[in-house]
Amino acid sequence: MNFVCRNSIRPFSGYALLKREFGTKLKQAIKVGTDPTGTDPNARKVIGTDPKGTDPNAGKVIGTDPKGTDPNARKVVGTDPKGFAICTKIIGTDPKGTDPNARKVVGTDPKGFAICTGRIPNELHGSKAPTRWTCEMHERLLGEFAICTGRIPNELHSSKAPTRWTCEMHERLLGEFAICTGRIPNELHSSKAPTRWTCEMHERLLGEFAICTGRIPNELHSSKAPTRWTCEMHERLLGEFAICTGRIPNELHSSKAPTRWTCEMHERLLGEFAICTGRIPNELHSSKAPTRWTCEMHERLLGEFAICTGRIPNELHSSKAPTRWTCEMHERLLGEFAICTGRIPNELHSSKAPTRWTCEMHERLLGEFAICTGRIPNELHSSKAPTRWTCEMHERLLGEFAICTGRIPNELHSSKAPTRWTCEMHERLLGEFAICTGRIPNELHSSKAPTRWTCEMHERLLGEFAICTGRIPNQPPWFDEL
Repeated sequence: MNFVCRNSIRPFSGYALLKREFGTKLKQAIKVGTDPTGTDPNARKVIGTDPKGTDPNAGKVIGTDPKGTDPNARKVVGTDPKGFAICTKIIGTDPKGTDPNARKVVGTDPKGFAICTGRIPNELHGSKAPTRWTCEMHERLLGEFAICTGRIPNELHSSKAPTRWTCEMHERLLGEFAICTGRIPNELHSSKAPTRWTCEMHERLLGEFAICTGRIPNELHSSKAPTRWTCEMHERLLGEFAICTGRIPNELHSSKAPTRWTCEMHERLLGEFAICTGRIPNELHSSKAPTRWTCEMHERLLGEFAICTGRIPNELHSSKAPTRWTCEMHERLLGEFAICTGRIPNELHSSKAPTRWTCEMHERLLGEFAICTGRIPNELHSSKAPTRWTCEMHERLLGEFAICTGRIPNELHSSKAPTRWTCEMHERLLGEFAICTGRIPNELHSSKAPTRWTCEMHERLLGEFAICTGRIPNQPPWFDEL
């Protein structure tokens, strides 16, 4: 009876079942323990060993995890990288580094968001993923934002990812923003990534923004990346903004990259902004790149902004590049802004390049910007065409900007068509930019059609830009009185 009752009640078995169930629940909230078999998938441990590393959900603060198979572990001391990273570690055990989610405070694991390439170049061509890490190659902190390539040049051709690091090749701080190529020229052809470094080839600081090519000319044909460096070929500072080509002329045909250098061909400083072509005329047909140089053809300094053609006319048909030079025809300095035609007329058919000259009619300097009108005042009532001249009728300087009308007032009220001619009415050169009316007024009130011709009425070349009426007048009421 009692035996049966004891077997029926089974107090110890019931207690053991309750204890086992209670113990299972307690085990889920254990903070101190070992769990040598690692079979509790829901356990959350703070201190433990977990030698097999089979608990994927464990959140650990201190541990070893020799195999590094716990992807969800959260560690403070250890070696496992956190987040998404490819880490090159210095301190730690986790030789395989297979725990992508670990977060450590003491150790080698990079923090934040990192894609570490170590000795392998970063293939993230347009990546904007920020990162802060310690690179094993550099043995120091690269900075908050970094893409480190080490000894291999950075292939991020259009990358805008800023970086601050210490390059082992240079053994010093490159600066807050850097893409270091070492001995290999920077192939970032259209890169806008600024950089500050010390180039081992130059052995000095290149400046805050630099793309160094060393002995190899910079092939950044359309690059706008500013740079300051010391060129080993020139052995001096090229300036704050430079693209140095050395002995080879700069083939940047449409380049807008300003530069200051010393050209070995010219053996002097070309100026703050230059594209040097040496003995060969500048073929930058539509170039807007200003330049200052010494032309071997002219044997003197052409000025701060120049495109020199020498004895050959300037073929820059639509060029707006201002220039200052000495014209062989005038044998004097034409001024700061000029397009010189020499003995050959200038073929710049639609050019708007302003000029400063000496007018043969006035025998004096007309000014920096001029369109001469001769004896008749300028009737352009609402004209915005500026001019500076000496009017024969007023016998004084009328102003800085003008348009020539000959004896007949110019009816081209808003015309901006410049021209250079010899007017039969004036029998002399009116200037490089003019609108010729001859004996007959030009009725093209708003015409901007430039032209170069030989007028049959004038029997000579009217100029590069003109609107000719020929023998057939646009007859005004007073035409028969002429």
